[in-house]
Amino acid sequence: MIRRDPTLIALSDNDVQDVRELLRRKAYEEALSRATAGNSAVADNTGISPSARVSAVLMKEYGEFAAKRTAMAKLSKEERLGL
Repeated sequence: MIRRDPTLIALSDNDVQDVRELLRRKAYEEALSRATAGNSAVADNTGISPSARVSAVLMKEYGEFAAKRTAMAKLSKEERLGL
């Protein structure tokens, strides 16, 4: 079988960041659905279900990521790379 060279697709930094955000959002939604499916009826002495606590933690992490991404978008490419 004859192999050809792979086709190179030019991606900008913003394209890469968009793909990373999409993958993180997908992972967040999958983790949230797993947490709610496994512990939907269970609650502890605080009255907060485990799935609600997991959701709050994941949402906080995603919020921090979104804030960092917004701040990085304002920087130039050289500043992001530390040049």
